[in-house]
Amino acid sequence: MTRALKYILISLLGFALLIALSLSLLLGTQVGSRWALGLVPGLTVDDFQGQLGSNWQASRLSWDDGASRVEVQAPQLSWSPLCLLRATLCIKRLQAERIDMPFAASETVADSNPLQLPTLRLPVAIELGEVKLGQLRLDGSDLLGDLQLAAHWSNNGLRIDTLQLQRDDLHVSVQGDVQPEGDWPVQLTGSVQLPPVEGQAWQLALNATGELQKTLNLDATSTGYLNARLTGELQALAEHLPARLRLESAAFKPVATLPDTLQLEQIKLDAVGNLDKG
Repeated sequence: MTRALKYILISLLGFALLIALSLSLLLGTQVGSRWALGLVPGLTVDDFQGQLGSNWQASRLSWDDGASRVEVQAPQLSWSPLCLLRATLCIKRLQAERIDMPFAASETVADSNPLQLPTLRLPVAIELGEVKLGQLRLDGSDLLGDLQLAAHWSNNGLRIDTLQLQRDDLHVSVQGDVQPEGDWPVQLTGSVQLPPVEGQAWQLALNATGELQKTLNLDATSTGYLNARLTGELQALAEHLPARLRLESAAFKPVATLPDTLQLEQIKLDAVGNLDKG
């Protein structure tokens, strides 16, 4: 009986070593990595270099299922497989020059109800050290550019250490916490650099709290071209972004060359509506 148990343990150990060796050859070598990528239906990778189990890059990666297509220019990934021993996916660097998503036209009738966010519970924690995206395009239209992200995702939710993105002359920087379950409660702080007006810079310091699925409470301070305080509520996921906002400013001169007698003082402006009906 003892001898049989010994042989069983030796066999199990040998089987485990065989699996480890196979994974090492598959993910730890360039040849094995290319072979593994070739098994993914609809996936095409050009000029692949590196190993899937550590660091790799390519000139282009595309995936096509016949109805939709995603194309990534100059993808790069660097991650640490040893972090899996502590149930954490550690991505040191993830970047791409451009992502194009030309989705096929849908005949489905548009739903005016807010997008329903799912509950997300991951089997492992995630650490994102450096994520960079040069440009994101949907059906040929630019959505955003120059995205940079560093974040941690654990059982306590998503912690955004830094999120920066740009579209044209608009620059946004955000930090905070998101709980990806229920109505997705959030607590975010950030700044928005708006396009200059009349040669004057324009910035917003923003705080957003509430529930992403329902209503976000906004509190912002505007400086530069307009010195004011903005408060209100926003349904971020509802169609046409319905909102209720209040703007208060002690003084405002729309054009710097206007005489002081035409300066607006003690401004209070309330607005209710959406981007469709105004």
